[in-house]
Amino acid sequence: MNIEFGVFSGCERFSTIPYFKSEFMIVENGALYSFDRSELYVFPPASPYSFLSLPDKLRSIGQSSFIGCKNLDSILIPDNLVRSIGKSAFAYCINFRMINIPSCIESIGSDAFIGCCRLHCGLSIQNRTKTFISTLISSGLPITCIRNCSSYTCRMIHYNKDLHLSYLFPIIIM
Repeated sequence: MNIEFGVFSGCERFSTIPYFKSEFMIVENGALYSFDRSELYVFPPASPYSFLSLPDKLRSIGQSSFIGCKNLDSILIPDNLVRSIGKSAFAYCINFRMINIPSCIESIGSDAFIGCCRLHCGLSIQNRTKTFISTLISSGLPITCIRNCSSYTCRMIHYNKDLHLSYLFPIIIM
């Protein structure tokens, strides 16, 4: 089964897929999968869900499967079987903040993360080889996602103030 590229792009009112189960497809957690749940075909762009945990059997996130999902905030990709993220899979998910990229992912399609303007430090990348990082950048992932996030997050401020010993050792007078 193949759903054409960008077929649901711009469908701002497409929010749910009624549950059904057929010989070839199944709807689970609001998303349309192949029957064996090895491929994700589509997640409605106007779905009210802000978080999605993908099934453990998933091997492929199809092209444009999450394109334009305006309410999606975070996704958990299982770290065992997923091999590919399709072309424009997460394109223009404008409120997307967190995703993990497990080391089992071997290919990422062009523009997979283009327009994910709020995705900064909410990215967990297991494969940090130069080749894979280059693939991520060419997929439209903001460069700020690749850098060490410690420079973007709050740091502990060390407060150095003289402290009287009387505060540390209370004296009990009887």
